[in-house]
Formats: sequence, structure tokens, C-alpha cells
Amino acid sequence: MDIFIVDDNEKFRVNLKLYLEGSLHHKVVGEASNGKEFIDSNSFSYDIILMDIEMPEMNGIEAAKSETRRVNNQNIIAISQHNEMINLKGLIEAGFKGFVSKVNLYDQLGDAIREVSNGGYYFP
Repeated sequence: MDIFIVDDNEKFRVNLKLYLEGSLHHKVVGEASNGKEFIDSNSFSYDIILMDIEMPEMNGIEAAKSETRRVNNQNIIAISQHNEMINLKGLIEAGFKGFVSKVNLYDQLGDAIREVSNGGYYFP
């Protein structure tokens, strides 16, 4: 599966890429440090977008809304360390099909990718 990562923490992106490619056997085809960079550099082909919610310049909610206006029915999974502040209805309305807390990332990410790539939703 081809995956695009959008997160403002470079160290997190590096570790997530290692996990996705080494343990889950997916391919990371692109990275961006915020929503604006993702939208501006959107010439990639991917199956799943993993997107942080809180980022500078353009947050994940705005980037997801913009992306789903550009291409309907994108497979976007929200990732965030602030799960107590997450509004699930707002995520779904923005175009997200899943959510994984960074706290539970390594336990839930494989299931989330599998479920969303099969046309489902993943909101544990």
C-alpha cells in the first residue's frame, strides 16, 4: 500500500516511515510537515494519507477538507496525540475515514489502514 504522511514532527515521520515500511510492509511515497505543504506538493499517487490534526500553517482538518474537495472519497486517517480533544463528527465531516491516537499507534495503525483501505471506517 502506498502511504503519504503529513505531520509537523520530523522525528515522528521518520519513525513512522520505518514502522510502516519495516513492520507493516507498506511504501511511504511522500511526506509533508503541514497541511499547506501537503496540498501544495500534491502530485503523488497514494492509497492512504496519515495526517496529524494539529500542525502550523494549515491544520489537518483544513487540509483534509481541501483534499476531499479536490478528490472525492480519499482514504485519510487522522493521527493525533490529543485524543481527548478530538471531535469525531468533525473528523468525518472533514473527510477522515479513521482515527488513531499516537499513544496507540503501533497497536492500531495496521487495523486502521486495513479497514479504511477496504472501504470501511476506523474510529476505536
